[in-house]
Amino acid sequence: SRCNMLFNTLGFSPGYIPQRAILERKYRGPETADQLWDRSDLLKNKYEVGTIVTDHFEVLEKTEDRIVVRCGDSPRNRDVRPSDGLFEIAAKIKPNEGVAEFSLKSCFYQGLGKAEGAPMDAKVAWAHRQYTKLLLETAVLKKCIR
Repeated sequence: SRCNMLFNTLGFSPGYIPQRAILERKYRGPETADQLWDRSDLLKNKYEVGTIVTDHFEVLEKTEDRIVVRCGDSPRNRDVRPSDGLFEIAAKIKPNEGVAEFSLKSCFYQGLGKAEGAPMDAKVAWAHRQYTKLLLETAVLKKCIR
């Protein structure tokens, strides 16, 4: 599917290398051995529902045009989390226009307790927007533009 290609590319993206390395140092071990960690696995996986990537993302929904993943904590934490989030990665082909539209949406929320404000402060939110932009742009530039 188009989204497999896009998600494969995101995992292979130069923008994901630092986060993958940090997560690998912190969480890769016997209890996470069945998860996707290596670039070769990220590049070829089908990202079916239930797939776990680097102990940070779990595929919740997949269609031809989009993949939704849960993030914000380890997927091994199945309970409601203090901080939680969803990512939607989409690839929409517009053949009549000769273009493809790629998007990455993220939504973070407080899962436990009463929210007293935004799920993250302004600096962290800004950094996260820059990071998601870098992820998508480096993935598209690396693998999707001819």
